[in-house]
Parts: sequence; C-alpha cells; structure tokens
Amino acid sequence: MKPTNEQIIKALEYLETENNPIVQPDGITIDEPFGGYIAAFGGAVVQMGLLPAVMLYDSHSDGNTCRQKISQALFDLYKTDVTPAPTETNFYEYLQCNFVANDPDYLWCRKEVMQWVIALKMAMRTFKFVKL
Repeated sequence: MKPTNEQIIKALEYLETENNPIVQPDGITIDEPFGGYIAAFGGAVVQMGLLPAVMLYDSHSDGNTCRQKISQALFDLYKTDVTPAPTETNFYEYLQCNFVANDPDYLWCRKEVMQWVIALKMAMRTFKFVKL
C-alpha cells in the first residue's frame, strides 16, 4: 500500500494547520512517542483489523501524549476523501456505524486508512521530534 502524492501533501498541510492534535503549539516539533504510535497503528491494523486498532487507540491515553490523537488525525485526513462527509465525531463510532467486516466498502476503507497512515508518517518526518 503506497500513499498517493496528494495524500502526502494533504497530510503535510494538515500537520501545518493550527488545530491538528499532533504538532506542538510551536509549529515545528512533535513529541517523540508519536513516531512510534503511528508505526504501531499500521501494525495493529494488519494484525487485528481496522476496527479493533481504532478502538485500541481511541481508548488509550498515556501521560502528555495520547494515541487517541493519532486516531483523530487519521480520521480528519480520511474525511477529506469521503463524500458525503461523516457526521460522527470519532473514528471508532464512524466505523462501527457504517461498516461490516469483510464488506467491500470496509476493505476499501481499510486500504485507504493504511495509505493515510503511511502518508502521515512521511509528513511527520519533516518535523523535529523531541523527547518528553
């Protein structure tokens, strides 16, 4: 699964906005754990499936950084590709209400999310990672 150039550009533009949950308020740094969180999210999707991975990330918080922010960022990016725009407030709720496992639309969604994971990881590399 390879992200499109458009997805990489959208992910970078998203990280440059003020309302994204990942980049620090200074606009140039990201907490170091986020690099691992985004990589682990892709592995979790492959091992467990999209819905369980999103559920795990939506319900987990850890100190100053939380995995929930990765899930929210991916949902924000995913919403840019979907019409009509989802009305749900979080990714888990959206997946639970709209998809059944192994449905062709669910499989398309999973592929699309995996592409966004890679695009976001690539975009994050353009920022400086700092230790907490």
